[in-house]
Amino acid sequence: MKKVLFALLAAAAVFAGCESHENDAKYRSYYPIIEDMEFESLVTGTNKIVAGEPFVARVKQAQLGHLLYGAEYAWSDGRGEGTHKPFPKKVVYDANPMNPTDTIVLPHSGRQQIKMVAKYHTSGGYDASAVNITEIPDGRVSYEAPTFLYYRVTVTKNLNVLPASEE
Repeated sequence: MKKVLFALLAAAAVFAGCESHENDAKYRSYYPIIEDMEFESLVTGTNKIVAGEPFVARVKQAQLGHLLYGAEYAWSDGRGEGTHKPFPKKVVYDANPMNPTDTIVLPHSGRQQIKMVAKYHTSGGYDASAVNITEIPDGRVSYEAPTFLYYRVTVTKNLNVLPASEE
């Protein structure tokens, strides 16, 4: 009996000495901070986007996320008429924290909006208060924490698409 009691007291002493890391930032998941969304024509290499010509939309991260085991990206345009070829759609974020990109062709000229919704799956502690909206040039970024399983980051940006005859 004394041996069992001694073992229990020893185990209690060991566990009592362990620190809790739930509030330590290095064990907490956080989403990337977005700086801007940029556009680059694949035809001219400039930021002048022409209807019917492919261009790359890139979300530029000012600060990388942390302890995110997965990320899913969904791209769209305001009119729903564009052709999208995102690369990649899903990544293991911590292994490959690149700037999300999409190759887009918009068939019509005029003022348009591009939207990227990212779902970052958490693998560390979760901050339910991590909700914010920030402005970027000609757009905005919203950060949401709908559940402890993931963060959602939505980036929207407006752009002027030139007619195909204008260069």
